[in-house]
Amino acid sequence: MSIRTKGINYDTGFIPGGSHSRPRFDLDQVKHEIQAIATELHCTAIRISGADPERIAAAGEFAARLDDDYARDEGEQVRYVHDLLEIFDAAGVDSAFWFTFAGFGLPHRDEPRADMDLASYGAVAMLDENGATWRPKEVFHALAAAYQ
Repeated sequence: MSIRTKGINYDTGFIPGGSHSRPRFDLDQVKHEIQAIATELHCTAIRISGADPERIAAAGEFAARLDDDYARDEGEQVRYVHDLLEIFDAAGVDSAFWFTFAGFGLPHRDEPRADMDLASYGAVAMLDENGATWRPKEVFHALAAAYQ
């Protein structure tokens, strides 16, 4: 599939006509459902909606966390870009773009479970929340060498 971002809306409940559409809001169930969205549906984006700001915030906390310890492998991104460039060159493709300079909303953190950059295709890793500081990733250097 060529669609880069695949997402789903997660409804925490709304109040039509005065009765709650989701009367039971169990945090363990919410965590399980959000993990299923990420790991079984393979969604890369979750839009969280609802009428109760506390429910939205709680679901958002689960959606913004990694559920396991993942190893950083910047070489995987380099191998991927090299593979693509070889395919494009062999097919006679005229132009190629790496699709994002930075994952501005996915900052790098030293703590693996808080390192949102692990999910970023950015050529640079964002080092702060406001996007002012970044460092080149291995793919940044690979692109620079390939594009010379």
